[in-house]
Amino acid sequence: MSTEMLDWQGVLAAGTLQRSEYAARIRDFIANERDTASLVSAALMQGDAEKARQLVHENRMRANELGAKKLAAVGMFLEMAIRAGADNTVSLKQFESVAMDTLLAMSGFLTL
Repeated sequence: MSTEMLDWQGVLAAGTLQRSEYAARIRDFIANERDTASLVSAALMQGDAEKARQLVHENRMRANELGAKKLAAVGMFLEMAIRAGADNTVSLKQFESVAMDTLLAMSGFLTL
């Protein structure tokens, strides 16, 4: 598993979370964030850019805390595009793809 997708070793080495607590947060992220990309897309299609931006922001912050570096990075670019009112087509597709890969990496961590 790529540390770019999920740097679980770095998070655990920092000593702020025990493995069991980290695993619980990973399970919570999977349960609560698996539909974020779809929700962001729907909000954008409905013209609610602020809701979309907030969803991405919250996802990005949680991803960063869990060591999901790539998701946090693409989330930042998407959030910036939404905030600027720019075309976010490419950023949204990238966010969707990386979110799926991150969820798979998180599921993989839970089997270690």
